[in-house]
Amino acid sequence: MVDDADFDRVSQFKWTAMKVVNKFGVQYYAYRTVWSDWKAKKQERILLHRFILGAPKGQSVDHKNRNPLDCRRSNLRLATASQQTINRVRRNKSGYRGVFQLSGGKYMAFIVSGGKKRYLGSFTDPIDAATAYDRSAIQMHGEFAVLNFQNEIIHSPEAFA
Repeated sequence: MVDDADFDRVSQFKWTAMKVVNKFGVQYYAYRTVWSDWKAKKQERILLHRFILGAPKGQSVDHKNRNPLDCRRSNLRLATASQQTINRVRRNKSGYRGVFQLSGGKYMAFIVSGGKKRYLGSFTDPIDAATAYDRSAIQMHGEFAVLNFQNEIIHSPEAFA
């Protein structure tokens, strides 16, 4: 998917899907191939999302909704590798991001930032633990935060208290 404003520029080239398999599952990215050195027969892949944003080498591009085939400008943003890691969906047994059930039946909430795990508390209700995670995620990760309760927390005034 691309914006109407980018369609003419994008449609000048033939784009192909590239399958990427990693520990987070299977994803597809749109790319095209160009000759970087004709004599040495070297080719280079240009990813559609990088092409649209004109991202310089060494700068990552993040898909806000985590769909790499959605290359509309409203879904793309320049990001560091750390910010891209924050925007990944992780699955665990509790069903909530940043929440784990302890052996005594309580739920522990924690968040990772800058490679360090921060304990957020112990809760009897998993929803309270997930809410604590969401509040910390908004404060620590801003627009890159992946929340358990997307709409409820973002629009709640106490989320930023």
